[in-house]
Amino acid sequence: MWDDYAPISFYDEAGLAQGYMAEYIHLLESQINFKFKQVLPNVADGISNPLTTNADVVSLLADTP
Repeated sequence: MWDDYAPISFYDEAGLAQGYMAEYIHLLESQINFKFKQVLPNVADGISNPLTTNADVVSLLADTP
């Protein structure tokens, strides 16, 4: 699944984005004093379109065979 690349990017049991990418995004948020709406693409839903989900950041997107 695209949303399960632990430890890089994944959802925890509570459905919150976790991993290195989430930490980098939180660090950036603290530096610029802005809260991003993150999206982790889900293979079951296909690639979530950031424009239709009103996302500010897509934390992981990889095209692999």
